[in-house]
Amino acid sequence: MDMATLNLEKLEEEINDTLNKLQETEGMILLKEKELAMVRYQKLLLAAATARAEKAAAVEMGDVEEANLLLAEAEAADCDAEKLKSTYKFEAEDFTDLQRHLISMDLVSHLDQKQLEELAVSLRLFTG
Repeated sequence: MDMATLNLEKLEEEINDTLNKLQETEGMILLKEKELAMVRYQKLLLAAATARAEKAAAVEMGDVEEANLLLAEAEAADCDAEKLKSTYKFEAEDFTDLQRHLISMDLVSHLDQKQLEELAVSLRLFTG
């Protein structure tokens, strides 16, 4: 009887160890899933910003159809990004660095050479 009890205790300990490893692995998977969602969220924000910049260029060129398509693309990216934000409870401060790297093409297109050089120098300071 003592041997059977010892075997059962050993099996119970192995089961507990396996359960702990599974819970640790699940935690790591959830963390990676959230990291992936954050990257996808940032990519969607960049896609929306890019589509809006291209839309502005299309409007300036008089291509209304292209501008409408780009606006729809930007809105779809924003919608998908908002879904990710609400699902994973992202906070605005998680993405402050991203906004710093977005520069309006409209702004850049109106800068003179000296201002562009100053902008380039300031961006090098941010990117290292």
